[in-house]
Amino acid sequence: MKVKITILSFFFLCFIKAQDIHFSQIHASPIFLNPAMTGVFNEELRLIANYRNQWATATANFNTISASVDGKLFSMGKHASMNFGVQAFTDAAGDLNYRQTNFQVPLAANLQFGSVKSKNKHLLSFGIQNGFLHQTADLSKIEAFDNEPLIGSLFSTNRIVYDVSFGAVWTSLFNNKHSFYIGYSQYHLNTPKVNTSSNNDNDFLHMKFITIGGAEIMLKSEKYAFLPSYINMIQGPHREVTVGTFFKQYVGERRRYEDRNALYYGVWARWYANKNYNSGFDALIATFRYDHKKLSLAFSYDFTLSKLTVANKAQGGAELSLIYLVDIKTKKRPNKQVYCPKF
Repeated sequence: MKVKITILSFFFLCFIKAQDIHFSQIHASPIFLNPAMTGVFNEELRLIANYRNQWATATANFNTISASVDGKLFSMGKHASMNFGVQAFTDAAGDLNYRQTNFQVPLAANLQFGSVKSKNKHLLSFGIQNGFLHQTADLSKIEAFDNEPLIGSLFSTNRIVYDVSFGAVWTSLFNNKHSFYIGYSQYHLNTPKVNTSSNNDNDFLHMKFITIGGAEIMLKSEKYAFLPSYINMIQGPHREVTVGTFFKQYVGERRRYEDRNALYYGVWARWYANKNYNSGFDALIATFRYDHKKLSLAFSYDFTLSKLTVANKAQGGAELSLIYLVDIKTKKRPNKQVYCPKF
């Protein structure tokens, strides 16, 4: 039997566990980046959906789908609340259809500082996330010479592991219009084993350390705003830093702060570093977003800047996200929280 090109796919099967998936749209994946972001918004319920297609022209292309719902459970006094969420994502790559399916349940507690009438307010949030990671692969698609050993017999293609993470976020509002946030999260605290080889019990997911920050700076006319943000991720020998900003333009009639329609134009640069390998700029990310009342729709595209342009034929990754906020009218509503840069 003639060898078919599956080496790249097999490589991803063995080593994809070294680093988690990521989304380029920082503002559209809050609880994916930090469980303490659960419930940090002014309505009662938030629905988020993300789709990413990366390296469509390469053999080992990635397709990632994520969905989450989070909201406020109950108030704890006048200045605190407990929030709850559910998140799931699946990621498939390569000819062997190596797939990771992750189901997570974040729980967060928020504590607010500052009176309702105060122009300056602050919110401190802590979150913990529990869940499971499921791995599968279709090794029947491997093709090799007849005298080659049965590769599939050496690998486990169906594995479920427990995963736990935590995070903290501080958000502030100044003069009732400018706001910022900063957060830290740590994923895979139990370093779950994700070995694909049945002969090796030492492969595991490295802990991932994430720092995030951002702001919403209103201009004098209050018709425009800048939303700078950054994210720094470290996992094992891999490091990734993304920095950029949105320019926000309010359109249409003037409504309440949270209901104003707006257009966003943004650009981010992503830098990477691998221990003992190399470093440099990975991609330039262009993003467009539109907010209509409680609905936000965004599209972004990664323009590859690294040497991988040869492999992916200069075609990076397209990403689409949708956020919908639900304002539930109840007699006993959980406390409104600090206005934060919109996610």
